[in-house]
Amino acid sequence: IIMKSGKTAAGNRAVSSHTASLAGDYASFSAAIAQHNILEAQNERELVSFCEVLSSYTKPIEGNIGIITGSGGHGAMAVDACSIAGLKVPELSEETKTAVKNNLTDNIRNIASLGNPADLTGSSIDDDFVACARVMGASSEVDCVIILLLPYIPGITLDIGVKLSGISKQFNKPFIAYVPQVEKYDMLIEGFELNGIPVSPSIEGAVLMAKALMRKKPC
Repeated sequence: IIMKSGKTAAGNRAVSSHTASLAGDYASFSAAIAQHNILEAQNERELVSFCEVLSSYTKPIEGNIGIITGSGGHGAMAVDACSIAGLKVPELSEETKTAVKNNLTDNIRNIASLGNPADLTGSSIDDDFVACARVMGASSEVDCVIILLLPYIPGITLDIGVKLSGISKQFNKPFIAYVPQVEKYDMLIEGFELNGIPVSPSIEGAVLMAKALMRKKPC
């Protein structure tokens, strides 16, 4: 992963004041690293996101993202972010939707939105996220799953990280979590990270992690 300074005319002048010609031509630089499967971060947020996700996963993806959320609004934000990042959020087949519905708890089966994003609502519990993640994990329609886990969902427990990690490993499919950075939910975040699922405190950051996995070949 590389982040280059001096890409603009003004930035190049600033860099040349202490590294002279080492800054080089940005277009040539960008083309060269692309040929060698080097990932270029455009800013600090991308740099942090790319490093975090590639410390957990190295398998490349095509960029077909499955989204599981407890909030429809957050799901829509994730779809927008994916579109901007060049990722696809494909519509799930009726077979996949039915499989998700059949495995949800009675409490949300008839109120959850089973598209992509799958909105499990604020009444969901661990078992609902696990059921949906297992179906998406097994499906060839998506090759990466982003989980938007708002910590305010009362039915979610601190065990959710280890449960979802097991599914990610079972299907060899990257899972990425979004959990807002709220102090009293640090243990929820740790539950993901300690079990190999990278976590971002922002939806954009989670999407950037998925973007980093869109590589032509493994790291």
